[in-house]
Amino acid sequence: MNYLAHLYLSAFNKEIMVGNFIADRVKGKQYLNFPQEVQQGILLHRSIDSFTDEHPVSKIIRKELFPAHRHYSSVLVDMFYDHFLAKNWEQYSTKTLPEYADYCYKTLIHFQEHLPHSSLRYLTAMNQYQWLASYQTIEGLESVLKLMSQRTKFPTQLDKSVLILKDQYPYFESLFFEFFPSIQSHVNQKLKINA
Repeated sequence: MNYLAHLYLSAFNKEIMVGNFIADRVKGKQYLNFPQEVQQGILLHRSIDSFTDEHPVSKIIRKELFPAHRHYSSVLVDMFYDHFLAKNWEQYSTKTLPEYADYCYKTLIHFQEHLPHSSLRYLTAMNQYQWLASYQTIEGLESVLKLMSQRTKFPTQLDKSVLILKDQYPYFESLFFEFFPSIQSHVNQKLKINA
């Protein structure tokens, strides 16, 4: 899952949302340096990533993407999931996607003392270019993937994955609808255990 799904799965708990947002930049036991609910968000993020990577649906999509994108296929699975979540947003939230993106931005800025510098920099760009809302269209997804490609050490052409997405669009969307209830159930169980 990429940023939109991670934020959404934080269940409107602001501190968990913060932890979920910064988790990729918090290594090993560094999470213990944060307040308890932020720690919970970091651990939730790690659990979501593990669950997603091991899920049979994710493995199917990775297999489709691997010949063209090799080890970046895992990243692309996450991006495709965010696209389908954004595209079908009205099924998952009473807020519009731009309203939700604004809520996320304001929440994360409010807790900026807990954001590593790299997360804060990313958040500023995410808000400036409206990345979360842009996931809703294929063109928006392609644009974000192009920006991501420019930040990798080696040429990746992540944006070219959109050609594969377009070619098998209904199939990939059906796989998302198969996968997403299972990650929601997994997260609900995790949050219940830690309540």
